Amino acid sequence: IGPSSAATTAIRDFLVRHGLRAVKSYYRARDISAWINEALQQGKPALHFLDEYDAYTDFLYPFFSRIAWCSEGCESHNENVTKKVHHYLHLVSTLMWHYPYSKFIFNTRTDVARWLASQMFNCWPSIDAKLNWTAWLNKHEECCNPSWGDLGNIVCC
Repeated sequence: IGPSSAATTAIRDFLVRHGLRAVKSYYRARDISAWINEALQQGKPALHFLDEYDAYTDFLYPFFSRIAWCSEGCESHNENVTKKVHHYLHLVSTLMWHYPYSKFIFNTRTDVARWLASQMFNCWPSIDAKLNWTAWLNKHEECCNPSWGDLGNIVCC
């Protein structure tokens, strides 16, 4: 139930090698969490549309866009992280309630700054965000601070 880029593919592959039917992220070209939400909206068990599988990875992702990605004009892609975390916790609780005998693996990364950097598009190649996350954040603030307006700091473009 942990985030992307925290060994979700390795976990899925391990489960498949040991005879479980596992799916990662998408089922029939649609995000697994969307299937879960649809089932719940219809009053069905959470995994109703996905019951052909034994294991599910990389589908509960609370931090997809936790900071504005750099883009032309510093367009913001921020979302309400608090709302996403509450939805994530609600889905985990719902799965625990619907499937009380299930086992959950909470996979994480020990170096959070390096993991966050791996999740971001780096529009400043001179800064290795994985090695210097603080410098990347400072550059982002310098170039994309809302005080610069919708186009960002034109010196950075």
